[in-house]
Amino acid sequence: MWRRPATEPLLDVLEVLDRAFRQDVRLHGWEVVEAAMRSGATVHAILDHLEEAGWLTGTWQDQDRARRRFYLLTPHGAEAARRLLATYRPGVESGSRTSPAPDPILRA
Repeated sequence: MWRRPATEPLLDVLEVLDRAFRQDVRLHGWEVVEAAMRSGATVHAILDHLEEAGWLTGTWQDQDRARRRFYLLTPHGAEAARRLLATYRPGVESGSRTSPAPDPILRA
């Protein structure tokens, strides 16, 4: 269960992660930062809390000589995120607030 306030940055990050989950795409932290349009420190703190809560899994990968952590909501996390988004952003389809057009970051 999420025990922190449902802040706007949290909701923005959850929208990005929910879009990625629906597309079965893992995103690295900076992709989440860019898509959520929030600061790196804010997004990474949220990612850490979501992972601690069991809503998110993170895996390290070495890519192009850069080590990156990739994230994907767990099925439980996706369900919980959708409930939270429905409560605080009713009537807004997941993903439409942070990116009105298809998000190029979420590769198909």
